[in-house]
Amino acid sequence: MRYSIKVPTPDTEAAAEAIQRCNQLIKPPGSLGVLEEIAIRLAGILGTSHPLAGKKAVIVMAADNGVTKEGVASAPKHFTAIQTRQMLLGRTGVAVLARQAGAALRVVDVGIEGELEAPGLIQEKIRHGTGNILWEDAMTEEELLQAMEVGRAQVRILKAQGVTTVGIGEMGIGNTTTTAAILHALRPDVELEGIVGKGAGLTEAARQKKIQVIRAAVSRAVLTPEDPLRILQCVGGLDIAAMTGAYLGAAALGIPAVIDGVISMVAAYLAWKICPEAKAYFFASHRSAEPAYEVMSREMGLEPPLHMQMRLGEGSGCPLFFGIMDMACAMLNDMATFTEAETDGGFLIDIREETGK
Repeated sequence: MRYSIKVPTPDTEAAAEAIQRCNQLIKPPGSLGVLEEIAIRLAGILGTSHPLAGKKAVIVMAADNGVTKEGVASAPKHFTAIQTRQMLLGRTGVAVLARQAGAALRVVDVGIEGELEAPGLIQEKIRHGTGNILWEDAMTEEELLQAMEVGRAQVRILKAQGVTTVGIGEMGIGNTTTTAAILHALRPDVELEGIVGKGAGLTEAARQKKIQVIRAAVSRAVLTPEDPLRILQCVGGLDIAAMTGAYLGAAALGIPAVIDGVISMVAAYLAWKICPEAKAYFFASHRSAEPAYEVMSREMGLEPPLHMQMRLGEGSGCPLFFGIMDMACAMLNDMATFTEAETDGGFLIDIREETGK
């Protein structure tokens, strides 16, 4: 299965100017570490050596997963709808953190089972939950493409509203199972035992059952790593499909897109597999406690700066990273250079050369 998308190349001249300015700021070269790297990347993406992360929003894709019938999740399936409603009431982790960060929250029903009526919910339901991946494909090819288009459309809408940076999260009981199934199909060389965690709180016995279900589901579908779209269709979820579309949509529009936890990471990972150029627009926020996260972040070369033992999901790590992006831009734009401070920094060494970093 093929998917066509065009992604602009970041502005290398603006990035080079940002590097030059970073090295001239009144501090030892490289002493603000990853903050400098973020500022330089944003300069390239936004096409200016004085970038601003600007207006921000978190998109949350909500959907149910049929595989929950196999007892692979610690929470009951109807908790997807309950938590989605609470999100819209401003009471969940991502809602509280987004509000504190001054970011908008856009919650989309792309596949919740049943009808959920809640103020502010974006209704884009494709079907009432996915198929049970142990016995059938999660969705049809047409449904997959519809879900991906929902994701792209949300980014287009936000851009029209003046949003310049997005974070992408999810709400869907059972989606650590679909995430691990996708990764197992894409990376059969990685031992399944090592990428399946306990989700929101499984016992070890339930984790072992989860491993068996994932292995059987991927075997049933007869998948190959070379076809990420078919993998997503067969053993993924509507939430992950819409998130993948959102990441691709952000890259196509030249918008920085922040990754949350493991489900958000697998969507970005799929987007990268579909369109390698899209990765230039992705930023990892925090290291998820789920073991699959590190496999993907390492392969993509996206090291998250925050290690906070978080495992909530929802997009909750994105608002935290929005603040870091703002600080990176403030550093680049507002710190004085040695010239502006009318002093000489020639006595300083570049610590990066000393440490090899």
